[in-house]
This record gives sequence, structure tokens and C-alpha cells, in this order.
Amino acid sequence: MRNKPIKIIFILLNLTIGIFFTNFCYANQHLPANNAIPGGIAVLPLDLKTIQAPVVYFNGKQVLVVKYHSPIEQQLNWMAVVGIPITTKPGIQKISIHANPTTYNTFKINLEKTFLVSKKLYPQEVLKIDPNLVYPSSSTDQLRIKKETESIKQAYRYWSQLVPNLKLHQPVLGRKSSVFGLNRILNGKKKGYHSGLDLAAPIGTPIYAAAAGQVILTGNFFYTGNTIFIDHGQSLITSYFHLNTIDVAEGDTIAANSAIGTVGATGRVTGPHLHWSVSLNDARINPELFLY
Repeated sequence: MRNKPIKIIFILLNLTIGIFFTNFCYANQHLPANNAIPGGIAVLPLDLKTIQAPVVYFNGKQVLVVKYHSPIEQQLNWMAVVGIPITTKPGIQKISIHANPTTYNTFKINLEKTFLVSKKLYPQEVLKIDPNLVYPSSSTDQLRIKKETESIKQAYRYWSQLVPNLKLHQPVLGRKSSVFGLNRILNGKKKGYHSGLDLAAPIGTPIYAAAAGQVILTGNFFYTGNTIFIDHGQSLITSYFHLNTIDVAEGDTIAANSAIGTVGATGRVTGPHLHWSVSLNDARINPELFLY
């Protein structure tokens, strides 16, 4: 019985240290610039003084929320960092906010906050590719693509409570050969938009993780070739396509700037390069908005 007060003090000290470091991570968080366009990011102050992080949704998808210390207002505020799908129509959009005022009160706040999405026109890109890689006719290929598409969808919808670093590093030294958002015309027919940033480099060039995280999916896929998906926390997912080699495995915890593979020309490509995508709340957004 003598040790009981000491144990209680030790537990309370650990909880206090844990809360301090969690708040420190939040308070020193870097935020990307607000760029509310299709394929961009809306950075929205929530103006809540809750202890627990509020839960925020946009188009039915949970949104990344961090606590940020404003150098102007000199106070902490919860911020929602919302990925805006490139298919979003310009105009007024809204997020829903659900929060507990304190950890000791079960009464919930349910709010809505609106923001304006501005118009953005992306240019076209015309490419010629092996016809079978544009419209595969083989039933085997079609079944493979269907299965792989489901795995990729699940990876982009992955959610963890990790607090992500919102400063990303460019994963490979290479020329920007194709930027985000281009309306792609493949073999004369419209085939969607370019969902990432292409970085041209010789086969075998090292590729590095854009930030710390956990590998949630790897594989060789019909369209994307050798592929890696990394979870950085709260729906911030980066993906790496067309690799020559994959040097990590699913479940690996990796540090920022650690080697994960090499540049290749696998899958649907016109030459060796890395296709790098960034996703927030299951919306592919312009990776360059996170670079510094």
C-alpha cells in the first residue's frame, strides 16, 4: 500500500508529459497555404476552444485536423486542412464539425462552416501510349484491374490517428515532366486528369519518403506498375508509381527521407519517371502545395 501514492503520481506525470508533447507537436505544426481551388487545399480555422480534437467531415470523408499556434493572434486554434477533389464545382462548399467542449462534458457541438472554392482551369496534355494500356481488351487484365482498383481505393481511404508533418520533401531529384491536374488525352480520347506530379529521372535513381509514416500498400499493378502507398496520418497519403524496385514492405514504419525504392518505367508509362501523388480525405491534390 505504501507504493500506491507514488504510482498515482508517476501515472499523472506521464499523462501530463504526454499531453504536453502532443500539444507541442500540434502547436508547432506547419500549415500549407490556403488554396481553395479544385485539386487544392482549404485551410479553415474552426474557432473552438475544446481540449479534444473536433471531428470534421467534407463530402462524407473525415478531414485532417491539427492544433495551430497563430503568430498573429498569439493563441492556439484547431484548424481543418481539407483536400478539395479536382472534380469539385466552384462555389460555396461546407464542412461539418463535431466536438466536445471539454473532456468532462458529453454535450456535443454540431456546426457547419462554409468556404468558397474558386475556379481553376487546367491545361491539356496529349499522349500516345500502347493501346492495350489505355483500353485493355483481355478479360484477365480487366479482372486484374478491377481487383487492383479496389485495393488502391482502400489505401486512399485509410485513416490513422497519427499527427502528420505537413511539410513534405520532393521524393526524387528529377525534372518536372508532367504537373498535377492536366486534362489527359490518351491516343486521341479524353482519359481523366493527371492526379500527381511526374518527376523524370534515370532508371535506378533513388526515391525517398516525402515524410515519416507507415507503408500500407505495395504491389505491381497494371496501370501504376511497382507501387508504394505511405500513410502519414489522418488521411494524408502519399503514393509512388512506376518504380523499378520496391525496397520497403507493407507494415514498415519509415522515417522522412528514407530510401523506399528506385525510379523505373513499369506500368502505363512513356518513359522512366516517378509519378508522385498526395491525397487528403481521399482527394488527390497538387503535391507542390506541400513542398518547401
